[in-house]
Amino acid sequence: MKKIKSAAMMRGMILHFWSPQLFFKAILTSLRWSESLAKGMESHAFSEQAERSHFKSYSIPLWNWIAVFLWLAGLQFFIFWSKNI
Repeated sequence: MKKIKSAAMMRGMILHFWSPQLFFKAILTSLRWSESLAKGMESHAFSEQAERSHFKSYSIPLWNWIAVFLWLAGLQFFIFWSKNI
């Protein structure tokens, strides 16, 4: 954003943070950047269809879910009970 604002100021334009022109230029810049990023990733052999090399799935045991639910229910009861005293 600072680069866009300074480039506009060099041209004699003042862009405020509510200016739609600033947002439009930021969106165009980000789209251009994402294209370059995608090309760079493809050139380094990254592929959407390939399997992930560093992805690990963590399972949460049932007793953890029960403990969290009971803790939250106790917290709600305590908050309700403390308001009515």
